[in-house]
Amino acid sequence: MDKIENLFHTKVDSICNDYRNKISALPLWKLDSSLPIEIKVKTLEEKIEYLMDNFKNNNPMYLLFKYDLKLLKDKKLLSLDDFKSLNVDPRYLESMGYNEKQIDVYYEFVGKVKTQL
Repeated sequence: MDKIENLFHTKVDSICNDYRNKISALPLWKLDSSLPIEIKVKTLEEKIEYLMDNFKNNNPMYLLFKYDLKLLKDKKLLSLDDFKSLNVDPRYLESMGYNEKQIDVYYEFVGKVKTQL
């Protein structure tokens, strides 16, 4: 189970890093256009942290992976059906804006987890 837990930690970190890189690459005016007024006056790092917290609280895939990671820590014997993040339909991923490459990366992750079970 430690290998699976490591895979999930890596995936969660990867999702966060990808989002952080995406918002860090935005011009400041574009970043400010999506922020509440009270956050616009803060430093760039505080703005990024605000957006990261918002992402972690609202992104469905991030929340699914975190839920499954919690399951791994709470239980020792799990089946493939217990993991919500591994049973996602590709159409759902497309509806969330995932492109073909991102969907392939997701299913590569699922394959790695399945081989460890």
